[in-house]
Amino acid sequence: MLGSAPPTGELRQLAKEIRLVSLRTIARGNSSHIGTVFSCVETLACLYGAILRVRPAEPDWPDRDRFVMSKGHGAAGLYATLALRGFFPRERLDEFCVDGGSLYGHVTHRGVPGVDVSTGALGHGLAVAVGLAAGALRLRAAASDRSISDMVNDAVKIALAEDAEDLKAIRERASEKNLDFADVVKSLRRRG
Repeated sequence: MLGSAPPTGELRQLAKEIRLVSLRTIARGNSSHIGTVFSCVETLACLYGAILRVRPAEPDWPDRDRFVMSKGHGAAGLYATLALRGFFPRERLDEFCVDGGSLYGHVTHRGVPGVDVSTGALGHGLAVAVGLAAGALRLRAAASDRSISDMVNDAVKIALAEDAEDLKAIRERASEKNLDFADVVKSLRRRG
């Protein structure tokens, strides 16, 4: 999806659609967590509308960006986003939070195209995202002449954390020469 960024109006429209489809999905499933979903709609619209490198028709594309929805309570928002972007038919949203349905109230990766990790336990998303990024970096480094520290900057964007300043610090420090991920983490611990 990277390339020329869509106009702001398109991202606003996508956010509006995500919000509307999420609300309908939550109501149909007699579920809850509307506030949680609505609080991340703009982030989802921006990521899936302009930033993440994904292929809805090819959800297991090896070079895709991975997104970990740490706050699994916002599942309806992520599912709505994935349906709107073409990962699966919108009709499947009727299966959200219903007996025998395949879309649960917390994000699940089981049989859901576009979801790499099940979430819901508060606080584990960032650690899982870092693990996914580290594994991907090792594979990429083994297949190229780039070092892992050069790739950290690319991987940071997949981690959605509540403290954006930490992500900004990681990105800035990782782009400095001769700085590996362990140094970045140590530096952040000293800062905090």
